[in-house]
Amino acid sequence: MKYLKTKLFVLAAVTVILIALFFFVTPELQATDVQVSDLTLTTKETSLAADQLLQVTIQDKNPTDTKVMLPLNGNLSYLSVSKTNAVVTKDEQNEQLIIDWPDTKEKEATLTFKILQPGNYSLMAKTLRNQQIVHSTPLTIKATEPTSDTLFSDKQKTQIPKLESRSMPPTSDIVQPADFDNQSWLINEVNKQLSPKEIGTNLTFEDLKKIQTIKLVGDGIRHLTGAIPDGIKYLTNLTKLTVNNQDFSGSSIPESIGELKNLQILSFDTDRLSGTIPASIFNLPNIKMIDIKANRLTGTIPSNIGNAQNLKQLYLGQNELTGYIPDSIGSFKQINVINLDQNQLTGPIPKSFLKLDSLFQCNLNDNMLVGPIDDFANLFAKLIKIYGSRSFNLSNNELSIIDPKTFSIFKTDNPNNAERLAKNMFHVDYPNNNGVYELPLTRYINLNNTVGFPMPPGSKLYLFSQTAKYSLKLGKRNLAGTALIKDNLSKAHRYTIWDSDGKMVYDGLPDDNASIVVPDEQVAYTVQIDNPNPPLKTTINDTNLLGYSIAGFRLNFHTLTSFKSTTPENVDPKTNTIKGEVGDTFSIEADIEGKGIPFYPGITIYHTPVFDDRFQLMSIDYLLSPEMNGKISIDPKSFKVNGESPVRVNPITNGYRLELFDPVIPALQGQGTPLKVTFNVSTLAPVSLEEGKNAIQNFLMLYNGPGVPPVTENSTANVSVKRGLLQFRDVPATLEFEKGEISGRPVLIQRKDPNWQLSVEDSHIKPNTWQVKARLLTPFTNQKNQGLPDSLVYRQDGQPDKLINTTGDTVVYTGKGDGLNDYYSVSWSKNEGPVIKVLPGLARVGSPYVGQIQWTLSNAPV
Repeated sequence: MKYLKTKLFVLAAVTVILIALFFFVTPELQATDVQVSDLTLTTKETSLAADQLLQVTIQDKNPTDTKVMLPLNGNLSYLSVSKTNAVVTKDEQNEQLIIDWPDTKEKEATLTFKILQPGNYSLMAKTLRNQQIVHSTPLTIKATEPTSDTLFSDKQKTQIPKLESRSMPPTSDIVQPADFDNQSWLINEVNKQLSPKEIGTNLTFEDLKKIQTIKLVGDGIRHLTGAIPDGIKYLTNLTKLTVNNQDFSGSSIPESIGELKNLQILSFDTDRLSGTIPASIFNLPNIKMIDIKANRLTGTIPSNIGNAQNLKQLYLGQNELTGYIPDSIGSFKQINVINLDQNQLTGPIPKSFLKLDSLFQCNLNDNMLVGPIDDFANLFAKLIKIYGSRSFNLSNNELSIIDPKTFSIFKTDNPNNAERLAKNMFHVDYPNNNGVYELPLTRYINLNNTVGFPMPPGSKLYLFSQTAKYSLKLGKRNLAGTALIKDNLSKAHRYTIWDSDGKMVYDGLPDDNASIVVPDEQVAYTVQIDNPNPPLKTTINDTNLLGYSIAGFRLNFHTLTSFKSTTPENVDPKTNTIKGEVGDTFSIEADIEGKGIPFYPGITIYHTPVFDDRFQLMSIDYLLSPEMNGKISIDPKSFKVNGESPVRVNPITNGYRLELFDPVIPALQGQGTPLKVTFNVSTLAPVSLEEGKNAIQNFLMLYNGPGVPPVTENSTANVSVKRGLLQFRDVPATLEFEKGEISGRPVLIQRKDPNWQLSVEDSHIKPNTWQVKARLLTPFTNQKNQGLPDSLVYRQDGQPDKLINTTGDTVVYTGKGDGLNDYYSVSWSKNEGPVIKVLPGLARVGSPYVGQIQWTLSNAPV
């Protein structure tokens, strides 16, 4: 008997494990007036007599508040503030106090009022949070009729604020050193100008009216030390007060300067002053220049700044000022210069700036200003055109641009003007500098937690919290080592978050309690700063200009690895298995890509500066299951990553590790180019479908930022190896026929066992057509050596009988493998197949006839 050996191939199927986690944002903003518990008003006595003093303590425990309003009743007269470093301004027009908190944790002030009339009064502090008006619990005061002829009771007398200097004394009085708090620098200057008279001897307050100018400017050495005394107010005719480059460390600017009604120029430049800016200086009717830059001033800019109607030059830069720029700054009528640079100012640039028609220099750089500046483009473009590129500076803030066309307005005809916009939340390039100066939101969204700490559905992922274990920490830098990136963004930014259906799910200022509930299904989110409009695809995809800061995030990003044979016909579509045959070497390709859903509708393309949603692939392990030992093997020299050899291929237990270091896998909806890994597998022995499950295993190690544990993901491939043979599996040794009769006509003798059959093995992975042929090797003869010639035939219904003799092969069966089964039966119906046909006069009675048949198995001819 003959059989045919053929090649061996392998079949395998890919089993892909997909894991997806999501989250959903639910916080909403409501424009309602609500009561809060962290803003309080308290007093020791709620029942007083008219004409007595009322002391109210205001406490604000919310770290984001910068300004509180306290509406007043006309029968409560505000006198003073104590035990605080806050700036308290009385808004006469709206009958309220405005309290500007310093940028400290302690926000407390004690306010003193005089009760003018009997009655019941209610005080309630208000502030704005996340575009909501919130207020304290009302404080109710009952004032009764006066009970004494004295103005104050003994208890109330202790509450009268102590004056630091006396009121304007009679002009004939002698000025004493104590009137100037014994400050030698001022005493010496007064004595010098009014010599031969001297303070403490014969110099009167009438004499002080002769002093109109004080100018003390250091020459590089700080000659003067001390403080600015409250008694400076006695120089009532002073028009110019210039004290620059001196050492007044620890001293503040006294409120009493606001009494110098003739003052036109006030300059304390680089004097190391501290404390807050007194609101009184902006009430000076004749003031034209205020220069208090380069000191150590804290607190906020007083809200009454716009009262200085004649002011032409304002220099408050290089201090430590916080809070918003007051909207009243737009009330200036003649202002030429505004210099607020190098502070810690936050919030938007007030729209009132657009009213400043006489402005020719404005420096707001190096602050934490936020919001779009599209509305100011024409204003600053005009300054550039008339006064040159240095007429304004907005650099190193957190400003943004909504309309890309705005940037060209700022630049006008001089590209160097872009330098004055650098280091904001949009791209700015200018000549001789190839860098991009920006504050991309992607640097302030902590994607590490979304990968390093998988979160189950139903758990909370906080958006802004700096203390929660699982938080995106929006606004806090997530990368170190770059001087262009600030540690924290201003808390005055307005964030909008959109889900992948285009629905806005968050809109407001940072809220430590804002969180996302992780849903059952994956959801991608798009985050914007300072632009409530839906994201614009054309803006996002502009490589030269980022219209506004935008980023994306999603929970539990996973990779998708697709195993496949480079020869498609080796894949069984029914079992999703890669097939092969023993002895063959074939190639497997693994495509590795990010798995995710789209972000905001229509946004499909991402640039690295825009979306930092990516993961560095550190290594890939390719392992064989223990059951594959000695049956299949991986060729370590065959590994290719995107057509190139990997950095290193190291042997590990049951396989090999590819160390990559450099390739980056985008986590972008599978739209990026997959990472292609190819390698060769050799087959050594058959592997059944059952034992070949998860035969090849793929382990990925992903890196997503310092301090975050690497993330591992795995996929597996099923393998089936066949022997790749075409041969007889079983051929019975004998084929017996029934007893026949001698007749005068042809006699047909059937097989004794009608189910007699041959067995064929066809273990090729590709179905082939094959044939079984029969040949009579020795003729049928009996014991007397009498023959029975031409009696073995192949019979098929509807076809002429075919003679099986010694002269050639006769096809008796045609079959075809199905690629799934390895063994096939060759049999015939009772009246078909090999039979004996005895012609009349040939058979002899007696011993049986015996012959020898040769069976041949071969591929069918094409």
